[in-house]
Amino acid sequence: MQARLQEEIQLQTEQQPEQETQWNLGKRIAFRFAFAYFVLYNFPFPLDLIPYTGYIWGWYEEMYHRLVIWVAGHILHLSYPITVFTSGSGDTTYNWVLTLCFLTVAVAATIVWSVLDRKRPHYQTLHQWLRIGIRLVLASALISYGMNKVIKLQFPAPFLSRLMGTYGESTPMSLLWTFMGASKTYTIFAGAVETIGGLLLLVPRLTLLGALVSMAAMGNIFVLNMSYDVPVKLYSFHLLIMSVLLVIPDLKRMASLFLFNRRVEPAQSRPLFQRRWLNYGLLGVQLLYGAWFFGTA
Repeated sequence: MQARLQEEIQLQTEQQPEQETQWNLGKRIAFRFAFAYFVLYNFPFPLDLIPYTGYIWGWYEEMYHRLVIWVAGHILHLSYPITVFTSGSGDTTYNWVLTLCFLTVAVAATIVWSVLDRKRPHYQTLHQWLRIGIRLVLASALISYGMNKVIKLQFPAPFLSRLMGTYGESTPMSLLWTFMGASKTYTIFAGAVETIGGLLLLVPRLTLLGALVSMAAMGNIFVLNMSYDVPVKLYSFHLLIMSVLLVIPDLKRMASLFLFNRRVEPAQSRPLFQRRWLNYGLLGVQLLYGAWFFGTA
């Protein structure tokens, strides 16, 4: 009986990778859209890290700049200029129109992609590349914001002018900056959580743990931005969604373990390349990037 049980478990384990390669139609379409959208949203990262390529990406950004202005005037018929940037807000009309452009292009790309490549059973390799890109984007953002909190750059102690002001004169955002800056301990704690989440994301085997930490940190940040009218709602929302995307492949395993008290098999991880030295090289590049970014954050 025990031998039979072990044989069935081994057979299920051997069949699992084959079954996972058969993506259903909805999963394939969802992946195509996610890939198209987040490549558009994050591009030209990481190619903009290559020295002496700034003029190329400047041309790319200028192209989208012209598209945003055209869409605002000819499609949305906005009666006011959207290119007047008086602050560092990331939630201006310009940003919303740009996001609309990304969504539209991603939907169009998904439709064309689905028609031309409808017979492909899965996108496992492309999915791995997308996860690498999202991991690096998230790690960069978390380490940058986290270190700014740890060394008290983002939330300095309240100035005398702030302490002398009345509560009624405060904006929601200034209240957030005041209560965060008033507690050095909490500010450093919040920054440490973000930094640790970013560092975990730089190690492929720790992606799930890093994504869970990132999802908790970015969920808190997004709610604070929404509640206190901090003008980086769009950006923090995208970072939160990217964290969720990294967690989704392991949702079933986590539900089986934590909710249904079932035994789960180790996560199936397939190397990107057949040659081992290429996989080690890719890992080295990611770790070197993380070390460089952490050292310069």
